[in-house]
Amino acid sequence: MEKRPVLIHLESVQTQGGGNERVEQDLTGTLLTLEQGWTLSYREPEASGLGETRTTLTVAPGKVILTREGETACRMVFRAGRRTLADYRTPYGRFDLEILTRRVSACLEDGAGRVELVYSLSLGGGEPGETRLTLTFREEE
Repeated sequence: MEKRPVLIHLESVQTQGGGNERVEQDLTGTLLTLEQGWTLSYREPEASGLGETRTTLTVAPGKVILTREGETACRMVFRAGRRTLADYRTPYGRFDLEILTRRVSACLEDGAGRVELVYSLSLGGGEPGETRLTLTFREEE
């Protein structure tokens, strides 16, 4: 179980109230293979607005867990067709999140892979918005 450096391309499309917001970022991170699954970890870029935060995606059979640690902290569990709750902590306060996962897809082969999450997210009981998050990555050469 050795951490390997990877190049990550992140695409996020958020839809709420009839409007769309699209974000694309190229990041560096680490890939760690586990007995059952793997993790993909990266520091959030300054432009994300999340401050000094590390994000880790843990891929296990039937689920993906997104963990953020730092100025912003949370642990979100994504399982297709399931509704989950999460606690989201920021420098501005704590919020409850409700997540309804519509799609979870993850693959890793020969040092390259992809994670796709499609989910509705409601922050503090507000109107839900839909997010499509796609990360593609490959080992650095």
